[in-house]
Order: sequence, then structure tokens, then C-alpha cells
Amino acid sequence: MCRVFAHLWFLILLIAISSGSRSTTFAQAVGNRASGVVVDADSGDPIPDVEVEVAPHFADNRPHNLETTSTDVHGNFSFSIADMESFQLSARKAGYSLVPGTYQHLWKVEQGHVTDHVVIKLQAGGALRGRVSGVNGQPIIGADVGFLRVDAGANGAISTRMSGLVPDTGADGAFEVSGLEPGRYVVFAIPSPRDTNGAEYVRTYYPSTARLEEATTISVVAHQTIGDLVVTVLNGPAFTVSGRIIDESGLPIKDSAVRLSADVHRGMQSKFSTTTGEDGRFLISGLTADTYNVAVSTPDIEAAHDPISPRQIVIHDTNITELTVVVRRKQ
Repeated sequence: MCRVFAHLWFLILLIAISSGSRSTTFAQAVGNRASGVVVDADSGDPIPDVEVEVAPHFADNRPHNLETTSTDVHGNFSFSIADMESFQLSARKAGYSLVPGTYQHLWKVEQGHVTDHVVIKLQAGGALRGRVSGVNGQPIIGADVGFLRVDAGANGAISTRMSGLVPDTGADGAFEVSGLEPGRYVVFAIPSPRDTNGAEYVRTYYPSTARLEEATTISVVAHQTIGDLVVTVLNGPAFTVSGRIIDESGLPIKDSAVRLSADVHRGMQSKFSTTTGEDGRFLISGLTADTYNVAVSTPDIEAAHDPISPRQIVIHDTNITELTVVVRRKQ
């Protein structure tokens, strides 16, 4: 089964605009190179060994290669701006998260140089540690553990967004993740639908519920680790949805992100996702009986989250097989 995993250690961290004594000027240097610095948002200290990615942009959308560099012991980095029209920056390092309010900025290159006052700010995140077990206390091996950031919106509405997923718990069922942005989270486990003894499991939210709205939220604080979390997975029944993604002419679309989401409580959504293979086929398991919205995201379709048909499916008491989702390619 294909599943989309977002390893939190590889979470992309975007740049924050800043001014002050620690700001850095991007300017033309020898060989058309620009330079910058990455600092800790709390202490202002430089951060070494940060991976910085430079993405060139061109008005004619010509193909381009990403350039990757790393900060030195003083948090400094440099890169070539030769032949660039503009670019965007991203940065990532294990144990760090982006500063709230950070946004991605497009830097323009004029007459071979870029001049502006910026720093890339990252903040140390929090960490969660625990294990996944069965109802009898046995460790659950090979489970994926996910982390949903819980945000409160207007009128008391609650929304969730995926913040990472750690695949394949080991022989002791343990998991650990660091670099979580401070805030409230829901932890969930996705065990294999059936273990070696034939027991069926469903996606389970911490501490032990199949319903997202009944999950206990966990407050994550920067520089702190919360340990000894135990997600006790529940037994089935669990269902699967399988099928393929095609265009209007019937051709399969590979590498499509397929998502099923169920509205469960005050804007919170339980989401399941995977990616299609070369033949456009997909399989999503661990589903409970519910009504799910269908969304497909592929660079080569007209409406990123709006397939032509179907837009909704209902699971009653059996698996759904050979589901065909039709999307419209870009003209």
C-alpha cells in the first residue's frame, strides 16, 4: 500500500522577514553569489548545519534546478544568483520548526545583485515520545504514528492540519518525534489492518478512541519533551477503499495524492491519504464506517481538490473496491 508520509525531521521551514542588528544583507559578491544567515528565533544565536534550499523563478516558467547549501559554524550560507530573475528560500533542520507567521518571500534579482535586510529565523520545537500497544498491552509493530496540529478558528470552529508522521514502530512499538511547532496536537496510530494473528485494527487516536472528536489533545512546548504517551489501538472492523484515478479519456494518472476526509466535529476532519502508482491505482486502509469526501491533488489536473466524480463515498459495512475517480487534465 502506498501512503504519503511527511517525515517531520524533513519538514520544510520557510523564511521570516526581520530587521535589527542581526539582519543580513543579500548583495552581489564575487562570482554573483549572495549570502545570508540563519539564527535561533529565541536567542538570536546562529544555527549551524541548517539545510538551505534556493528555488529560482523565471517569468517564462523555464525548467530550473534547486540549489542546496548548508550553514557553517556561524550560521552563514551563500549561493549563486547568476542568471536568476528571482528566487525563494527554504530552510530545515531536525529539532526546529518555523516561526509562527513565517511566510515565503520572492526575492528579485536586478542587475546581477539582490539587496535586502533579512534573516532566516527558526525556533526550537517540542518533542513527543511514547509507544503503540494493543488492548492487552502487547507492542504494535509496524504502526505509523501521526501528529495533527489543532487550531481554533472563528466562532469556536476547530481545524486540524497534518504536522508529520513517523512510520513503522519497532519491536517495542516505540515512537519519537522532535521539532514540533509549539501548540496543541492530537496523536494517532495507523496500525496494519491485520496482524500476524489475524486481529483487525483501526486508526486510533490518543489515548484510545476511533473518533477524532474524543481524542485528548497534548500541549507541546518548545525545548520540552513529553514522554510515556501510550496509544492503545482498537480492534476492527476496519475497511479499505481501493480503485484508480483516471482522466476524462480513461487514461490513468500516476503520482496523484488521494485523500478521504470525514467531517467529525466542529470543523475537525479525519483524513486518510495515499498516492497512486504507475497504473493510477490506490489503496487506503484502516477506515471506519462513515461518509468521506474525496479529494485528488496532482499537478496535471484542472481542479486540485475537486474531482469530476465521485466527490463523496459512504462506507457501510464492507470494503469499497474498483472505485474510479475521474479528474480533468489541464488544457
